[in-house]
Amino acid sequence: MAYLPGYMESFLFFIGLLLLTAIHGASQVASPSWRKSNITTSRAERVRLASAALDISLNRLGGDGQFPDDPFAATGNLYSQLALFDLATNQTNFVSNAVIQGFDRTGESLTFGHAAAKAYIAYKKPIFLQYAIQSWWNGRKWTLSVQDIAAGKFAGKSFPLTKACQNASMVGGTWVDIYCLSVVPRHSHVDSAQFDNDSGDSKLEGYATGYFMGLSALLAEITSDPVYLQAATESANFIRAHLYDVRNIVQPDISASTKDSPCEVFTDTTPFESGLMIESLSVLSSITNDTSWQKLLDDLLTAAIPNFTWQGEDGIVAVHGQTGDVNLLQGLGAAYSRNTTSAAMHQYIGDYIAVQFNAVVDLATVNGTNIYSGSWTGPPSPDFSGNNQTMALAALISAISVDGNSVVSAAPPTASPPPCGEFIVVGRGRSGSPQRKSEHLTPIVGGALGGIVAVLLLFALWYLRKRGSRSRKNPTDPPINPFPVQETSTVVFSKGEQYGDQRNGSHRGAGQDHSAVDASSPINPSAPADSYLEDGRVEIPADELVTVLNQWLQNRQRNLWEAPPEYPATDASP
Repeated sequence: MAYLPGYMESFLFFIGLLLLTAIHGASQVASPSWRKSNITTSRAERVRLASAALDISLNRLGGDGQFPDDPFAATGNLYSQLALFDLATNQTNFVSNAVIQGFDRTGESLTFGHAAAKAYIAYKKPIFLQYAIQSWWNGRKWTLSVQDIAAGKFAGKSFPLTKACQNASMVGGTWVDIYCLSVVPRHSHVDSAQFDNDSGDSKLEGYATGYFMGLSALLAEITSDPVYLQAATESANFIRAHLYDVRNIVQPDISASTKDSPCEVFTDTTPFESGLMIESLSVLSSITNDTSWQKLLDDLLTAAIPNFTWQGEDGIVAVHGQTGDVNLLQGLGAAYSRNTTSAAMHQYIGDYIAVQFNAVVDLATVNGTNIYSGSWTGPPSPDFSGNNQTMALAALISAISVDGNSVVSAAPPTASPPPCGEFIVVGRGRSGSPQRKSEHLTPIVGGALGGIVAVLLLFALWYLRKRGSRSRKNPTDPPINPFPVQETSTVVFSKGEQYGDQRNGSHRGAGQDHSAVDASSPINPSAPADSYLEDGRVEIPADELVTVLNQWLQNRQRNLWEAPPEYPATDASP
């Protein structure tokens, strides 16, 4: 079986491809252990819940447009949620002078730039695009360029750069920088340099790189400027080359100093970085229609959704066993709403979002308060936290577009094909079409593919065995002799005993007929007396033993499942 014809190699490759496809498809199914993976709350009620939670949040902002006791990023995430809510509901409820003034006070941080780009998409006000571009230039300042790598140094850092790790360039990584992720008041006279991290800090951050990549991708979508698309591509390549672990999960950071543990990756895995990557890839795949981005997105979703690092068997996000996460849910919401994945993956994302929505509504709030705790597994808390509230808002808003009573699928056979790139939603209230349960569709498809692959594999094994047993039946095939031996060579196993097929019970002695031995064989039925050792064993060269085995294989019908011949005993005395 060492040699396979070309068509058999292609056949086996095709079988392997089918098997991988079946396994991959079967992995995109809601786990039976997930808590409530179907949304039964009406869309109108979901909109009401999200709107009420946003109202509470806006009322808790201080005079500077920030949450007084929370990280700056929490306010930036809130502004993103305002725009995403209005996009999901096709409204403009949350664009106001107060919101615009809030952006104006926030400076140029990446979290607010991210939010400003989404606000421009939602409201089409040029001021938001201006804020987003200003933020992008600030992020660009702290991101490694080709010129930085060529020079081997970066302005503001006191160490020489590692130009490559694992043979991949460090271009596209963004430094850990407080100014980049937080806020310097726009009209402040404070020098922004004092907000920078230590010049000796060598970490290129997955969190910062993810935000810069996302902002670049959104600006590429808005402006069609290739500069932004190139920046997003460099960031994506950096994350994929340096921060992915073996499970395809994004790690927090990597050292870029030639002195301080070069290329060391910090491995305390959280969903923040993967969520930002999912959101950015969703934008890139939707604006480019590039299958490589779509494949990268699909692989990341397949790895991130069932990851037990940040959730239990119930499927509820609990980072370090404690809190939900805003970035993961925003990323999943973008992947679901942009819908550049397969129908099975689209449903899988929706089921997972449903788990988080139901957990937040059922376990993380006291009915009627519209205040949400950080733990989505409970218990709820009456105390308001801007950070906790924005995390919960990501789950509430991403669920608005999820159709809890339907499944996205290809058009049924009786219907006319939909326009290119579109799917037909089969569910209640859709021309009388019956509802299809999501938990039934993908297992059926995966099981069917798995069965087909199993049958094909069995056929391939049967064919190879059959072909092997017949491969030497053609008498015109020349025998193969791996060790040519001169005709005068002899192999005798013991005194008065010649080679025989002991497995089949035949044994030829000195007075027996030797005609069963092939006359063309280099093996002679006798051996000189000096070939015996003192203890009665026969001294036989290794090449002659191989020749014996080779002849045994060629002069009989081969059975792939039969063991090699048992050589005659060599303990007879001379």
